[in-house]
Amino acid sequence: MNFRHPFNRHLFLSGIIALLVAVIVGCGASATATPPPDTPVPMPTAAAAVPTAVPTQAAAPAQPGNAVSGGIVPMQGVDNPSGWDPQRYGRAEDIGVNGLAYNQLVEYNPVKPSEIIGDLAESWDVGPDALTYTFRLHPNVKWTDGEDFNADDVVFSLNRLMAPDPPKAKAGLFSDLVDTVTKIDDHTVEVKLKFAAGSFIPFLAVDFNKMLPQHVLEAGVDINAYVPNPVGTGPFSIVDFTQGVSSEYVKNQDYFKEGRPYFDGIKVFIIQDKGTEIAAFRTEQVIMATSAIVNMDIEDIERLEADAEFMSRYDIYTLSDAATLHFQLNHNSPPMDDARVRRALHLALDRQEYTAFFGRGRWEIATPMSERSNSYALPVSEILEYPGFRQVDGKKHPDDIAEAVSLLNEAGYTDDNPLQFTLLTANVIQFPEAAQVAKGNWESRLPVEITLELVDTATAVDRMLSHQFEVATFGAGQTIFDPDDHFRMVYLGDGGRNFANWSHPKIEELFFQQQSEPDDAKRREIVNEMQRLVLNSSDIAPSVIEYSWNAFVGPVSKKVRTDAGPFVRANGLYHSLKHDHEWYDPNMGQ
Repeated sequence: MNFRHPFNRHLFLSGIIALLVAVIVGCGASATATPPPDTPVPMPTAAAAVPTAVPTQAAAPAQPGNAVSGGIVPMQGVDNPSGWDPQRYGRAEDIGVNGLAYNQLVEYNPVKPSEIIGDLAESWDVGPDALTYTFRLHPNVKWTDGEDFNADDVVFSLNRLMAPDPPKAKAGLFSDLVDTVTKIDDHTVEVKLKFAAGSFIPFLAVDFNKMLPQHVLEAGVDINAYVPNPVGTGPFSIVDFTQGVSSEYVKNQDYFKEGRPYFDGIKVFIIQDKGTEIAAFRTEQVIMATSAIVNMDIEDIERLEADAEFMSRYDIYTLSDAATLHFQLNHNSPPMDDARVRRALHLALDRQEYTAFFGRGRWEIATPMSERSNSYALPVSEILEYPGFRQVDGKKHPDDIAEAVSLLNEAGYTDDNPLQFTLLTANVIQFPEAAQVAKGNWESRLPVEITLELVDTATAVDRMLSHQFEVATFGAGQTIFDPDDHFRMVYLGDGGRNFANWSHPKIEELFFQQQSEPDDAKRREIVNEMQRLVLNSSDIAPSVIEYSWNAFVGPVSKKVRTDAGPFVRANGLYHSLKHDHEWYDPNMGQ
């Protein structure tokens, strides 16, 4: 059975400007059509240059409800992948490229995003006690090296997902729920839970939870290193990668889903410069992104939305409340080991400035759970009365600023002896500008001097993971819309986006209590207490200061089609990123 769950932006120079070249090749009329060769285009030499688009070749039109096969589809990526092991890293930029070679056991339905359907699992049953899940696997699935995929691979992969080593940012979040994983036969796997948990199947469907080839990993192959044509079951296989420039993929001709994938291949161009990115979309040098993340600001999107010619060729999709943006405070060493310092920075930050200026009405003030997407969230109206969130006449509440100054004075920091720290910032999406706003907030209100340090994303993540930072700005995407997910990621000691590993015994106690509470009303009471403690307790100063729920907004060409007709944006940032259900119709959006 399948389950249904129901300031000045020019203050910064853009980072690495990727050189862009793309080709959209023609589509054949059937799955057996031979695509025309990919025509090379010389790389531009000017930093922000966009090459002349190669004309799209003619193709047979898609009939309603009928997919068209063929085409090398150019997509934008905002950064290099952190690595090639799909279980290890927690960014959409990672799984959007390193996950194309693999499948999950179950997945979010890419054309009906509120549903969960089988991927490598043909079907599954749940026992009457809601503790035993029996998964039946698709027969005759093979790894790309010709070996059979079977239950041993599933048992191996699930156990690896739940193991602490190698560390994983967003995969295996169901590990607290699972008691045993057992092979019944070559095509049947049984999973027993420790307690009934509605979050198990939604967690399992997240794209990071890939099934990996046991025989390859046990032979000592490092799947985190870039290797062309990795062994997978997935729709595409990477054949070329140039750091900072592009990666290229070809379709798996023996993919177990009949007729899929429809694209003959994908070419991903890493574009971090916003001007280059916008020009690339306008000229159809790229026609979609690998995930919901693009580098455009909301005001960039609004200009595109006002362009009738552009909107005749593109749809603009919004993924609301997919991730929070936040500041990480390294409590493991001075000066952030002082709870008074952390509390002061929390009190003096103006969240509303982010939602109004950056979000332009599409962002929401960050909380441990989003009221718009999570039924367990505290009302924003309540949170706006808390110190650190409240305002008077549209400005920070003066009592919050006064308390923040008092706390720093108590900790020994004054105008003559200001608090000094470095704010580490990844050079991607809005992080550099968000850091500048925070610097302005804190320096204008507190005895503080801040140095900004701008680095590439991989360096920022490595520094945060190794605790080599004082304060850093980053993000935390939701995998599922349940307290078991985002709250754990940010506020528990082993959370994948709690880089400093901050923890508090009361928070940990309440989290695990709510996780196994079968009565929904009682669970809500526990979850509400957790939220109030991290947001409104003067005694608990988390090492994460969340400031906004980010709405990811970006264009997708009308030429990208699905069984639902137009492209369908997933409900989550880490859902439906294999692109095996999409096809390219050059006659749309003319």
